[in-house]
Amino acid sequence: MPSSGAAPAVGAPARAPRRGRRILLIVAIVVAFLVLLGGTIGVVAYDKATAIDRSTPGAVTQQFLEAAIIAKDPARVGLFICARWTVSGAMAATGAASRPDLSVNWGIIDQSQNGESATVDLRVRLSFAAGGGLSFREIQPWRITLANENGWRVCSLEIGPSVNE
Repeated sequence: MPSSGAAPAVGAPARAPRRGRRILLIVAIVVAFLVLLGGTIGVVAYDKATAIDRSTPGAVTQQFLEAAIIAKDPARVGLFICARWTVSGAMAATGAASRPDLSVNWGIIDQSQNGESATVDLRVRLSFAAGGGLSFREIQPWRITLANENGWRVCSLEIGPSVNE
């Protein structure tokens, strides 16, 4: 007849690895959940940060100018223009292909909306080096006309007379 002390000695080491495996499994599940949650949050945040906002004429104007003047990205410009305006026409209207040392800043002065059309008036400051350490600055009034075509879209750009600063 086996002694009662021999059975626990054989069974005790077998339980320790099972307990360790359970803890390791729980930790692995928690880590996998956190990685999945972090990835999901990252994708949602990226999508929100890069989403196109066509909800207001001002928001579309800002995104259009950033795409045309700063990024010089014709594909992105195409996302913000009316069906009747070409991407090349929009890029040319903003002067996006002009001097590489050109610095452009703008501020919205006024916005008006009348049903499915809107206008946004801007004050645009152009700056660039004129050579010999001199810099040249001018201010231009711009008027952007928009239409609500399943969200606001830029349809034209008029540039007023420049004022040297």
